[in-house]
Amino acid sequence: MPPPPPQLHMLIKSHFDPLPPVPVTNAHNVLFRDLGIADYDLFIDGLTGQRVTKLGFKQRVLDLATAFTAPRRVGGLHFVPNEDVIGLLAPNSIDFCTVVHAAFVATVPIALFPSGSTAHELAYLFKRSKATRLFVQSSHLRIALAAIDKSGFARDRVYLVDQAGGRPSVESLVENVVRKNLPRESPRAVHASTLGYMIFSSGTSGTPKAVMITHVNMIASFMSLAAFGEELQRSLAAAGVPSRDDLAAVTANTNDLTSFLLSGEVTADSIEQQRVLAVLPFYHSYGLHSYVLRGIAVPQTMVILPRFDVNLVLDMIPKYRIEMMGMVPSMVHQFLNSPRLPFADLSSLRSVGTGAAYLPPTLSHKLQTVIKSKTILPEGYGLSEVTVGAIFRPPVPFFGGRLPVNPLSTGILLPGLEARIVRSVTHAPPKPGQKVGDIVNVVDAVLDEPGELWLRGTVVAQGYFGDEQATREAFLPGGWLRTGDRFRVDAQGYFFYEDRVKDTLKVGGVQVSPAEIESCIMEVPGGIVADVSVIGVQPPTTRLGKDEKWPRAYVVLTAKGSALGEKEAAATISDWVRTHLNRSKRLRGGITFVEQIPKSPTGKVLRRELQDQYALEQAGRSPRKVKAKL
Repeated sequence: MPPPPPQLHMLIKSHFDPLPPVPVTNAHNVLFRDLGIADYDLFIDGLTGQRVTKLGFKQRVLDLATAFTAPRRVGGLHFVPNEDVIGLLAPNSIDFCTVVHAAFVATVPIALFPSGSTAHELAYLFKRSKATRLFVQSSHLRIALAAIDKSGFARDRVYLVDQAGGRPSVESLVENVVRKNLPRESPRAVHASTLGYMIFSSGTSGTPKAVMITHVNMIASFMSLAAFGEELQRSLAAAGVPSRDDLAAVTANTNDLTSFLLSGEVTADSIEQQRVLAVLPFYHSYGLHSYVLRGIAVPQTMVILPRFDVNLVLDMIPKYRIEMMGMVPSMVHQFLNSPRLPFADLSSLRSVGTGAAYLPPTLSHKLQTVIKSKTILPEGYGLSEVTVGAIFRPPVPFFGGRLPVNPLSTGILLPGLEARIVRSVTHAPPKPGQKVGDIVNVVDAVLDEPGELWLRGTVVAQGYFGDEQATREAFLPGGWLRTGDRFRVDAQGYFFYEDRVKDTLKVGGVQVSPAEIESCIMEVPGGIVADVSVIGVQPPTTRLGKDEKWPRAYVVLTAKGSALGEKEAAATISDWVRTHLNRSKRLRGGITFVEQIPKSPTGKVLRRELQDQYALEQAGRSPRKVKAKL
């Protein structure tokens, strides 16, 4: 039985029962708990076929952790927990995971750098994270050395993830420990604020910030998702979904983790191994938790690709009989538009999960159609500042049918979280050294009224490393996190995503959501639109006020749209928006056709780049091929 219905005014509570106290222990102790089953292949390198078993991986992690902490006189690196920070720059690989887990064992914080970073970007990330050591893939070494030369980082503190010679590597460090039979490191004790890793916020609306995640944050997140999975299993059974079919089957591992985390027990005969394609970037929260962290805790075999390549994905699914995979919206777009897709063997694929960015309903529906009778995993909402997930949408009625399915929603709060929807915030005048004054008054929204989502719970991060100003603005007294995202909530406790607070436009005094306009454009008949992003641009006159922003659409046409012609396509899109949305949401700022929408590797639209492009267009220059304007 769920607790009483959520309080929907000042405080919104999760539907779920409160979680047990989160244990203060090294995350390694949770993720590598002995399940009492036979060893199995944990990782397969999709390109080379290399296989690593669960026990073999655990031993390699402990060997590398020993190399991290051993004295230099025996060939160790002598990392010091309260002094050193490990940076990691590499594409997805088995030893990416080894480095992360060895850092956890040694309680040395690890900063995960996006593998596509430029030397300029890396120099900034080095400075922000205060990294003292760096593990890098040999293919990224040149860029890394250029970055560390700019930041004053010592070159002799750079090590290789793979074997390329000339520098200490994961393999050579492990070989030294084994050859000398050094006493193995055990997982070190932690306290409530011991950092596990730092992950960089996307930077879509500002410079990237290093989000600090503790061991306790990680374990709280595992417990939250496990409790959700437990209710999901009960609800699937109540809905008559057979335990080995579709969603029930792919959530079985979640239920095993639930048994362990919530009761400390798991039965070997309840465990079913599955094959998962690990293609999401490991340096991002979604990929990190799906594969590098939670993927370790339950029996499954993960086939790793260094990065997303739609042709490789279509090759790997039949080759390894992949049952599950996760994608972000930009990957979904490439997957669905691959000319190979109609001929691909997807017969083994049970489920596809999506996350990290908003997936338009049209893409979701098309993906469901392509996977045919298979199940798309629950969608949801999360952010690095709450470790990973905050809201998930139940795919079947929950709590004995008392909570019906709402397919149009983002979902409900995960266990262990509380929320507020804030209409407005009043600040005091800034004190010396402050950019923004302290909050002196908060007005909450009412039911079905959009406002900024605030979250509170043990999963909320410690703040931004080395950035007190940004931490003070986002992480508030009382444990609240300002997400910067606009939601509304209904009487059943379902949340509905509106837009980023900073993306919201003001047109004639009315707040306008770019996401709503984008969804409308994606539904233009005839399948002429492949992708779209809407930004706000200044109107040609200043008499409307400096806050006035008009919607402008950047559109990628499909082959059908291109065949229609840009002038006709623009007229079709404009007419469709005019007849389906109110006056304030019309495309007064115009339409620009582009070859692609600029996005981060995790699928988030880089609206800053579109704003820069618009500025150059206004100046009579174009930073990329712009095909037409209306």
